[in-house]
Amino acid sequence: MITIDPSIEKSIKDLGDSLDSIETSVLVCNLVLLVGLVVEYWHDVKELFTKSPFDWRLFQTLLGGVLITLGVGGELWFGYRASTVSEQLRQENHRVTADLNLQADKAQLDAAVANKSARELKVQAEGLAGENIKLQGQFEKATAEANVKQEELKQQNLDTQKKA
Repeated sequence: MITIDPSIEKSIKDLGDSLDSIETSVLVCNLVLLVGLVVEYWHDVKELFTKSPFDWRLFQTLLGGVLITLGVGGELWFGYRASTVSEQLRQENHRVTADLNLQADKAQLDAAVANKSARELKVQAEGLAGENIKLQGQFEKATAEANVKQEELKQQNLDTQKKA
């Protein structure tokens, strides 16, 4: 198994926790800002609809406030979504890391089996090489004896021909 330095693992966990804390703080601040905008403009909205004649200046002020509120609300929503996706991505990264560790473990096991097989084959090859040398010596001895015997038979054949 591939091992990761515990200090690196702790650093990664600390950074993840810090990111979670920051994302939560951003969401809380945006929520507070959104509530503050609603509270700030609530009475003006009521006044706009109850006041006669229609106050265009107040309408413009409120429209700006509504747009800002919608922007902050959108920022809050998309910040929440980004935080959720970030957490899902972190979980998937952990799964990929775990899978890669399993693959690395299997590769190391396969390599160990291959190394053992290679050592066994080397021992067999060395044994066969020794056997080959032994057989080669026996073959050379048998060839030499056959050559001697052949020479003896030639000589006997010549002797027999001379007598006849």
